[in-house]
Amino acid sequence: MLDYVPNDGYTESAVINALPGIHGEFRFTFRPMTREQRDPLLDYYVKPDKRSAVLAVTMAKKISEHVKSWSLVDSTGNAVPVSPEIAQRLKPALFTRIEDIVMGLKAGDTIEESGGLTATQLLEAEITGRPPGDVRTEADLKNLGPVCG
Repeated sequence: MLDYVPNDGYTESAVINALPGIHGEFRFTFRPMTREQRDPLLDYYVKPDKRSAVLAVTMAKKISEHVKSWSLVDSTGNAVPVSPEIAQRLKPALFTRIEDIVMGLKAGDTIEESGGLTATQLLEAEITGRPPGDVRTEADLKNLGPVCG
């Protein structure tokens, strides 16, 4: 039921595949925005003529509130903390993809090197120690629904 009517307070995983020449692969966990959180931002979000520096600051703050962890590291390999200041400095293409995913407007990418698993499926395989193929097969079977016999 989480696919259709998610409860507030749950965490999802997502990946944004590398965009050569722009940014590398980006993985993150986040709490999706509820409709009540998203709707006040949506009018400004979908109308480019209303976008402003104020909205960019607001969205950076919202992203940092909803993103719980991310794969950003500095030049020495240390984790970069999630914060509005860092979110605001992300490359625009990456920032916009994160917005879309956190707001529930678009899905993250599949992880190509793991056989097309979603980030959530890959995370499940990592946490449970199950082979990624088993996690994918189970998800495929759930998507088929009940089998008539």
